[in-house]
Amino acid sequence: MQQAFANPASINRFGGLCLGESRDLVNTVTLLPENYHAESLWWLVTDEDGSLTLPYWVDHVGSKRTRWQCYELQESQVWQPPDLAWTTIQTS
Repeated sequence: MQQAFANPASINRFGGLCLGESRDLVNTVTLLPENYHAESLWWLVTDEDGSLTLPYWVDHVGSKRTRWQCYELQESQVWQPPDLAWTTIQTS
């Protein structure tokens, strides 16, 4: 994302930025300054008992192979995302 903001011409993509499926287009992206300090941050983390079920890999030819994962929002005082904030995409 930082590269795309710093040098948009270097990105060889088209279409909108979305979270999950194309119906979930992102309206705004704001990069926070490195000296940004908040009392707490919220991270979306994988959690098999999480209350949010979201697609992490969308099958654009039908939907049979779309892959879903359960997530939860986790409050943190740490600026770096926790390991569970990253979703590993498995090959089918």
